[in-house]
Amino acid sequence: MNPGKTGPAVALLKRIQSGLYRDQNELANLLQQVAQQRIEAKHLTWMLTHRDAEVRTFGARRIAESAEASTVDALLHDMVNQPTDVRRELARLAMRLDPARVDQQIGRLAASRTSSHRECALAVLAAHPRWSRHMNVLKAGLRDPSAELRRAAMQVLASDPELPAALLLLKDLMHAEDPVLRQEALQILAATQNPEIVEPFLERLPHEGPAERAIIVRALSGLVRDPRAKLAERILPSLADERDSVRQAAVQLLTEFPDRTEFLRTFLLDAPTMVYWLRDRCIKALLSVADRLAEPLLELMHDPDEEVRVGAMTLAAKTKDPRFLAPVRDLFVGGGDWWARVIAADVLAEFDRPDVVDCLASQISDPDLRYGVIAALGKTQSAHALPHLVRALGDPTRGIRSCALEALRGFTDPRAVAAVTQLAGGDPESAIRDKARSVLETMGNAAATALRGLTEVEAPLVDGTAGSEPIQLEMENPALNEPPSQ
Repeated sequence: MNPGKTGPAVALLKRIQSGLYRDQNELANLLQQVAQQRIEAKHLTWMLTHRDAEVRTFGARRIAESAEASTVDALLHDMVNQPTDVRRELARLAMRLDPARVDQQIGRLAASRTSSHRECALAVLAAHPRWSRHMNVLKAGLRDPSAELRRAAMQVLASDPELPAALLLLKDLMHAEDPVLRQEALQILAATQNPEIVEPFLERLPHEGPAERAIIVRALSGLVRDPRAKLAERILPSLADERDSVRQAAVQLLTEFPDRTEFLRTFLLDAPTMVYWLRDRCIKALLSVADRLAEPLLELMHDPDEEVRVGAMTLAAKTKDPRFLAPVRDLFVGGGDWWARVIAADVLAEFDRPDVVDCLASQISDPDLRYGVIAALGKTQSAHALPHLVRALGDPTRGIRSCALEALRGFTDPRAVAAVTQLAGGDPESAIRDKARSVLETMGNAAATALRGLTEVEAPLVDGTAGSEPIQLEMENPALNEPPSQ
């Protein structure tokens, strides 16, 4: 303490500062005497850290009444090495007294080589109503060698993170080398629920650990209903990310969307233009939450856009959910474009049911659908489909017979083996005979035996020498129409 000129004031202040009074009454009397003295406010700043609340209150009142620049300097000086709460109180008082003087001094404190001075600069900044004017001081604090000072600088940012300058700085800090700063920046931004966090959060998603990913997903989930966030259109790249953890986070977000139907519609329209491996990643990710997408897909299977209906149908088929069977069947037997009905046939083949085979077979005579239906019947690998495929082997059109042979590839049923063997030995077209032999190689041991027999006993046939008409398999070999052996 240096109260200036010697005199009664010096003795009074020393007694109060040293606690040389018997009780509160005596203290009140001493303070009353000090109040009658002419003492510069800068000599009373020590009162603000006194153990007695009455002294602190008296000092704060007298200092607040002062308009001297030197008082602010004294307050800033007294902040050094004080506890955090005391520094904050002194900083707030200095700001009330003379903000302009504080602005002049804060740079000096921040540039000091002494960490306690730099700490005071950040305490002043925390009390400053317009701290964003001193972003250079804040940035210096964020780079400070002391972890404690870096945290103090982050607390200043956290006081108003939606200031444009603060928001920009926090986004940069999400890439900081210091993991503590990165996580604090992430947590501060997450609490803002500002749509501007979407882009940086999705960018950081692949690089963060489980705890940070949980913060990101929780924050973005709170923004799915905010149209400004445009989250639906931004989540698609994450669904195609090569990292499984990122795709899982993305689909978790997707399940929070209030309008998953519109998101899926957008995806289905974009999917044909995507490279196949990115599209496959997206589909795999979507199928991991298929149970949450059933209703939107059912709705999209009645969309006015046929491409959307077909895309929804194709995606739904991969789930093998029986709820999708009826709308796919409706599309197949309906009067839409032939290509959509052919795709529907292929989708129906995913469902291993006799009624599906009957539905497919009901359209096998349609010239626009016949090839697709035969391929779909073969895809079922169902014994129930076999009679339809065998009949197709006797079709006068070589392309149909070839398609039926391809559909029978891999069947081991004796009826299928007998039918294909008959074509391999007697079809009028050499290309069909060759293909039949190729198919026999996929049909198990009985077919292998039949193939050897053909090779050993039959002379090579020339096109047109085996007969002018295709083999009538059902008429010439009634055994082909018998049910499969059990």
